[in-house]
Amino acid sequence: MLGLEHLFLRRGRLMVLGVPWFWLLLFFAVPFFILLRLSVTDMGEKLNPFAPLIEVNAGHFSLHLKFSHYVSLILDPESGWGQTLYIESYLLSLRYALLTTCLCLFFGYPFAYFWRAVPAMFVRCCCSW
Repeated sequence: MLGLEHLFLRRGRLMVLGVPWFWLLLFFAVPFFILLRLSVTDMGEKLNPFAPLIEVNAGHFSLHLKFSHYVSLILDPESGWGQTLYIESYLLSLRYALLTTCLCLFFGYPFAYFWRAVPAMFVRCCCSW
């Protein structure tokens, strides 16, 4: 009887872990790898998104990968390295994040410090809404 309970417990644990992993693989990992494969496909003149990535000609392997889309994120042909809209937007968002963090620390820590000294009755009155 103890072995049967152990088997059900083990199967239950496997289901609890297996269902979320299956869901994650099916709806995240599989579409991600499909899009990754499409993003490096060199379609050529045929415009076939599922063109073969590897060809064998006379015993030689040839890869048909195209990374120019990714290079264009950091290289602009006119202005050079790091002068793209993507880099500038990323740096601006980091600047906003730093400013927001500093403002939260500047206002949040003093507020929390003084809020701890407020009587409990006043806290209940202010935080009830």
